This record gives sequence, C-alpha cells and structure tokens, in this order.
Amino acid sequence: MDIGFDLAMFNRKLTATVAYFNNNRFDILTTRGTVSAVFGQGLPNVNLGKTNNKGLEFELGYNNRIGNDWRYSFRATYSSAKK
Repeated sequence: MDIGFDLAMFNRKLTATVAYFNNNRFDILTTRGTVSAVFGQGLPNVNLGKTNNKGLEFELGYNNRIGNDWRYSFRATYSSAKK
C-alpha cells in the first residue's frame, strides 16, 4: 500500500511530496540451511523469506530558469523505513 500527496506552488517552482508506504513481501528466495561440504552440494533455494517494510518519504524540490536557455533544479529526499 502506498499513499502519497504531491504539491506544486509558485508556478511549479516549489514542489513537495509526502508518501507513506507499507509493503509486504513473501516468497523471497532464501537458503533453508547448510550442508557439509563433504557432500559437494548445497541445499537448493526455496521460497521461504518474508518481510514487511513501512515508513515515510519526504521530497522537496525547487525549479527555476535563467532567461530562455538555462534551467536548474534542486531536490532533497528523506526516507525513514522500519522492518
């Protein structure tokens, strides 16, 4: 689940984004365990992995131009996630 909000002000010179995410992942390939090297072969990968990531992301941006030929922009992003 992703929920976000975008904002643009001053003729799109200043932009902002706030987003909340909550991602459930499953069937991640992982190794079940270990086998001694004496057998010469490891165990096959299986779909056992599970994880949940949730958090917030913020982004601020500034766009402008100098004359008709030059454009510049700055963008900063901050993200905080927890398992």
